[in-house]
Amino acid sequence: AQAILAPGKRGARPPFRYIAFVEVSPGAMKRLADVALAGLFFVGGGGSACPATSSSCAREDRDAVGLLQGHVLRTGSPLPRSEGLGLDGSGWSLLSPNPDHLEWRFKGYYWKGNMSELPPPAYKGLCIFILRNPACTQSQMEAFVSDYNLKRTDFIQTLVGYLKVPLEYDELKPSYNITLKLRISAFVGPAGADAPLILKHCGGPGSSDTCAIPDSTLPAVSASMTWFGIQQRGMADAGTSGQYPSPEHPVDIVGKTFEGVCEGRWALTPQRDANKKFTLQDFTSCVCDLPEDPADAAPDPFPDPTDEGKVQSWFAFAASRDRACYSAEYWKLTNGPHEYNFLDFVGTPLLAMDLDRFRAAVGHKKLHINGFSYGTAVGAAYMASFPEGSGRVVLNGNVHPGPGVDDYYRSVADACRQGMTKLVTICQRQAGFLPEETLARCQVPHPDPVAFFEEVVRRIQSNATRGSGSMYSARTWSGKPFTLTPEMLYHYLARLASGQAQLAHMWVNTLETIVALGGSNGTAIEEASVSIFDVACRYQGPNGKGQSVTVRAWYDYGYCWPVMFNTIETNDNCITSRAVRAMDYVNRFTVTGAMDTYRRFARNFKPVEVYMANAKAGFGLQTWPGDA
Repeated sequence: AQAILAPGKRGARPPFRYIAFVEVSPGAMKRLADVALAGLFFVGGGGSACPATSSSCAREDRDAVGLLQGHVLRTGSPLPRSEGLGLDGSGWSLLSPNPDHLEWRFKGYYWKGNMSELPPPAYKGLCIFILRNPACTQSQMEAFVSDYNLKRTDFIQTLVGYLKVPLEYDELKPSYNITLKLRISAFVGPAGADAPLILKHCGGPGSSDTCAIPDSTLPAVSASMTWFGIQQRGMADAGTSGQYPSPEHPVDIVGKTFEGVCEGRWALTPQRDANKKFTLQDFTSCVCDLPEDPADAAPDPFPDPTDEGKVQSWFAFAASRDRACYSAEYWKLTNGPHEYNFLDFVGTPLLAMDLDRFRAAVGHKKLHINGFSYGTAVGAAYMASFPEGSGRVVLNGNVHPGPGVDDYYRSVADACRQGMTKLVTICQRQAGFLPEETLARCQVPHPDPVAFFEEVVRRIQSNATRGSGSMYSARTWSGKPFTLTPEMLYHYLARLASGQAQLAHMWVNTLETIVALGGSNGTAIEEASVSIFDVACRYQGPNGKGQSVTVRAWYDYGYCWPVMFNTIETNDNCITSRAVRAMDYVNRFTVTGAMDTYRRFARNFKPVEVYMANAKAGFGLQTWPGDA
């Protein structure tokens, strides 16, 4: 902490100061000591990304998050403007940016006051983002202030517009003359429009600009800085089309996205048929969801990580599907005789350049960054590329920076191992906070929680071959049994690697499910199995036709199509997310090469860890077809 907040007392002042949260073993901590002296602060033990106000996080992690607030928490004084902050003298500002690079399409407000003080009629119409209410215009804000006696200071000025960036930042190449538009949002706090700018990136790849809308965490940061968010190249923002920031003034994401490539060529809710065995082709005709030859059968939705044949079939399917998608006409961009593939220009280094274009467009000397999960890679990329433009940065829940795909796989597997340890012990560690009724349901009935989990997996595996006789099953609408497998359980656990993992109740509920599966109560086992089916085999989101749908695929069709899709963000593996990772890591292997990686990991990691690594990489990362 001293190296960050008072580097002058520990030798030379580092070029930038930031905090990195990583999950490390005690033995690994020693190897990080020298790095910490250069201005890096590592904190281990908190699990996933950890907000400063979360009671589920380790105390030291909450303190470290608070270091972003720096002097506010440690010395009681606000973030000083003398630390290279403020405007750069170009004449541009947040409210009056360089029009060649940034155009605000909407200027309005969101309300951030105390909801308990609001009269009930205000809830429906007031511009409260967490209720998904539209943003207010200036006149609407004035009316709310008058009608409900609200404070103007409780309204956050909201700016939404487009950042114009070149396809490639090389003025000598024709690709420089192809312009992309990325939606960007800024939320001006009490410190005013010239306050320091801080990016909030919620991870993915897939975080959009709406991620940065201020919430109740880090109040001192919100009071002294301006949060902003950016739409990463190729990413959509589900549910905001025509609605954000308001239906009267929509600023939609434009350009090529993982949703746009299909243009609604999904049939997410075909007619139910008790006599039909559904396949992937029944749910999509999109080129990006199907293999090169649509007649080829898709593999089982959940591949057994201990079965080489099933794993190889998934690698082959993913490679074929990605080749077909990469070649789709949708991704082609041209400038005269020159043709480019959009998917070759979506990597994290380009996002860093896009961020610096925004910094320059609004005339600021520095950007500050609060990055979660993949957002840590964004923060690291920006600091590496633009150290002079980097201010304070929090890297919360680090992803491995590469460069090899083996590094990425290993980091996911290691995180899974540590996450599993946290999972099976969380009720013990939270005993002082959880109600007795909850503790009774989530206490592991075994002296060795890891051994208990492995026994549950063995029981599920043994029962999975019994068909209708399996106790780990539930009935579909037609009365047929749908049976739980270990791989479905692994996929269910994958949600603990998502942004929702900040919620303590998710960990507790997950452990309750595992404890129920390991018990002898048939009703409880069936309910736990359904809980897993409704996570692993359910889709809730847009259907590509401007509608929102909820589909219990296992119940309606007996087929888990959500995990098979390439163009709906059901499992952190939409086609553009994988394209970003493919630009960041060394890959472009054959299926045989991918299997070599798999075998190395299968020798050193447990099945659940191998499954997580493959699933997080979408199987297709190693065999990505694009240009390096």
